Amino acid sequence: MVFDFIEPYRIFVETPVFRLFSAKKVNKVHTDEITNGITLNKEGKELLIMALNEYMESETIRYKGRNQTRATAMQQDAHTFANALISNTIDDEK
Repeated sequence: MVFDFIEPYRIFVETPVFRLFSAKKVNKVHTDEITNGITLNKEGKELLIMALNEYMESETIRYKGRNQTRATAMQQDAHTFANALISNTIDDEK
């Protein structure tokens, strides 16, 4: 269920990742080799988290009739979804 909920927000992560790579801000300094591949190291993870936080918190978007950050929009949807689950659970117990 978590993966189903988060799917509409995938673009919120893909966009800053794409921007980092297209601007050539990620390089070998940010990665470590592992068996059969590479992984982000501490510096790479810090770069990604900073870019993601900036993208989620800096700009506002028009969402459900209000200007709000992407993070706020996602949190609002999470609350709405949680309340719907709680309501259905309570209704089923009666």
